[in-house]
Amino acid sequence: MEFTRRYWATVALAAVLAAFAVVSGRVWPLVGGGLVGAWVLAQQLSFAVAVGRFDDRLDVEQSIGRREVATEASAEVSLVATADRPSRLDARVSATPPVTVDAGPERVARLPAGSTRAETAFEAEFPVAGRATFDPPTITATDPAGLFRTSFAAGEAVTVDVSARTPSEVRVGRGGSTIGVAYGEHPGVRSTAGTEPVSVRDYVPGDAARRIDWKSTARLHELQVREFESETTLTTVLLVDHGSSTGEGLTGETKLDYLRAVASSVVEYAARADDPIGCYTVDDRGITSRLSPGTSRDYAETVERRLDELAAAIDSSASAVGVRPLSVRRVPVLDGAFGRTVEAYLDAAGTVETADRPLVAAAQTIRSRLASGRVFVFTDDTDRAAVIDAVRALVGGGIEVVVILAPTVLFERRTMAQLDATHREYVAFERFRRELAGLHDVSAFEVAPGDRVDAVLSAGTGLRRASDA
Repeated sequence: MEFTRRYWATVALAAVLAAFAVVSGRVWPLVGGGLVGAWVLAQQLSFAVAVGRFDDRLDVEQSIGRREVATEASAEVSLVATADRPSRLDARVSATPPVTVDAGPERVARLPAGSTRAETAFEAEFPVAGRATFDPPTITATDPAGLFRTSFAAGEAVTVDVSARTPSEVRVGRGGSTIGVAYGEHPGVRSTAGTEPVSVRDYVPGDAARRIDWKSTARLHELQVREFESETTLTTVLLVDHGSSTGEGLTGETKLDYLRAVASSVVEYAARADDPIGCYTVDDRGITSRLSPGTSRDYAETVERRLDELAAAIDSSASAVGVRPLSVRRVPVLDGAFGRTVEAYLDAAGTVETADRPLVAAAQTIRSRLASGRVFVFTDDTDRAAVIDAVRALVGGGIEVVVILAPTVLFERRTMAQLDATHREYVAFERFRRELAGLHDVSAFEVAPGDRVDAVLSAGTGLRRASDA
């Protein structure tokens, strides 16, 4: 039980009356002080009894709309307090969220004296992953005279499991249509190009005529065909942009998270095919790491670890936005297995190769070292001119380029009322993607949450129907 200021003022009044009786030698002030004190004691006893009855008659229900949410999501919390009969106490029912939850002031429901029901609802946001427990609601009751206040818990605790966001429904495609494999298959064998003859054998029905070895046929007087061993090794290099703009989106569902999800698939595919895989990463300042192509499974895991580290690295790169580097520092180029091993340690130490246009500079570096193969560029559409220049710097000779783009418009938080503007921006992005795909030896795809792609396409369909009407 707590004593309010009114209680202490009343006690002070009784004390003043008693003191005045002693000083003045009169009896009536003493009687008055005694009556005030007796009244206060009676009110205290009555309050204690009323609180006990109120606790027995009160039923409090606390509920949450969802018991499982992702970080930065919200859920509605409701409080309902009912009493089987009115009470003379004035009460407040308050939710008690954990410190890791953001809740508004609406989490308090008032139950005035004489009423039997109180309720409230509020939105709670969950910025931290883990288990968030709402303790039983707190009931704060005050007597009618405002002399005493007490608090006690009622109802039950409820728990919400908050999971860290991860890319969900990763959609890779063109213009909203989904493709099965963004990174493609190995080129097929065309004639004898890219193959080596390893043996000859007797002709069997169904063998292509172009495979007949006429010299062996003339020598053995029987049709002979050449057997080839396909040379399908394809060097794959990733160029991953983890600049500040790729950090846009919800935590765990940023552009970079979606780009990394597709990049990991490419690494896994290359590892299964025993293809050499390399990785270059770049932020707003320049090249942050270089892993020359390697073929071992351990090396593929090294590339995977580097991709996993990018999410943490994006925070530090954000501070460099708008900084124009004054110099360029080159990491020594070492060839062979020993060189790749040393480079891995240099990259781990945080070496940064700076440039005015980091993505373009990284593309030029890759082009100078790669004679043939496939380069995957993972970036967004924030600086479209830089993306086009980077792709143009890569193509040529035996290099094929695959661009995986995260459309900014699909990672911004917008309301349903803004879907028409979102659709217009998405159409502009699609024109840009097609421009890239129109370049020689270039394929361009988008990666985004599938539900957002569907919502934007549905909005576009609705707009077209409205215009036709």
